[in-house]
Amino acid sequence: LEGRDGGHVEGHNVYGMQMNRAGFDALGKYWGNPGEEGRKPHPSTALETDSSRGEVISRSPERQTKGQDAETKERKRPWIVSRSGWVGNQRYAWNWTGDSESSWAAMRMTVGQVLNMGLSGQPFTGPDIGGFSGEPGAELFVRWFQMAAFMPFFRVHSAKGTSPREPWVYGEEVLGICREFMKLRERLMPYLYTLAWEASQTGAPVCRPLFWLEDPLTPQPPLPAGEGERLPSPRGRRVGDEGELWGVDEVFLLGNALLIAPVLELGAKLKRIPLTSDRWYNFWRDDVLDDSDFVESRVTLDRIPVLVRGGSILPMAEGGGLTLHVYPDREGRASGVVYSDAGEGYGAWRVDRFVWEDGTLRKEEEGEFEWMWGEVRVEVHGVS
Repeated sequence: LEGRDGGHVEGHNVYGMQMNRAGFDALGKYWGNPGEEGRKPHPSTALETDSSRGEVISRSPERQTKGQDAETKERKRPWIVSRSGWVGNQRYAWNWTGDSESSWAAMRMTVGQVLNMGLSGQPFTGPDIGGFSGEPGAELFVRWFQMAAFMPFFRVHSAKGTSPREPWVYGEEVLGICREFMKLRERLMPYLYTLAWEASQTGAPVCRPLFWLEDPLTPQPPLPAGEGERLPSPRGRRVGDEGELWGVDEVFLLGNALLIAPVLELGAKLKRIPLTSDRWYNFWRDDVLDDSDFVESRVTLDRIPVLVRGGSILPMAEGGGLTLHVYPDREGRASGVVYSDAGEGYGAWRVDRFVWEDGTLRKEEEGEFEWMWGEVRVEVHGVS
């Protein structure tokens, strides 16, 4: 498979046939690491006449993940993560940002990596929390954990020979902070799952650069023919000089509703956050931010700034049911989407689109999957 006496054999099929079928039927998950041939050169027999060695090496992991997908998808919707990839790899596998060092510089670089991966067609990615090589201090670990809680790929992982990296190793304070952000991520799962569906349908990244809100043509999943008109969604435009937001990589969007401002410096007390011309809400306190190019937010170890874009309906799993958090824009309108299915397989699904206008919530639904939320609460923010 890695070019050793492989010739022109269809490597992805061979690879898929060798997998542990019983294990995949039970778990439906696979981690391909490393995936690429990093130690020995490919023999000449592995090279096609019109391909370079580099192209063969790059395509090898894509063939592997394709084989894993083909061998499992008939029985279970697989979850595959691969360190390596090629154009088209996003059809089969998630990736992560590689073996980064445990440093503030590497953590800051992670934001740009995840954003650029998303813009390059790979929406499902994220870092090794705390970095892979090195010994992160407690503050660096906490800040990395908080940031990654809002990214698709979320895990703590490190190299052999490094110190234990579990949150409880750093003491009760760090453990408590990490626990709260894990709980928040679970509460956001209806929103995250919907973003994953949108990415699979349109290619729109899960984590987006701030300039994404400049584009009035942000793709939306298509409605089946004859299923009615698209409900309106909030749009915003940038402020400031032409192209000002194109260089912003110290904050990122989670979908179009949340702005995440990770703390990227040791001992930071303030975080300066660039904004678009939308109305924004402080996620933690509900403060309304209007007509600001920037906001300076005080930061503490237990929190990072998180803002909600006006015009959004944010679905969250709370109290055993679903809460629709409504954040009206300046005109008093908001909209949001919730996608649901069984969580595995390729059976029934449903899409529920919500619009808040004139103090009334209306819903448009499609699909045959049964509504899975027993209790639904509506919480309107920014009103007295």
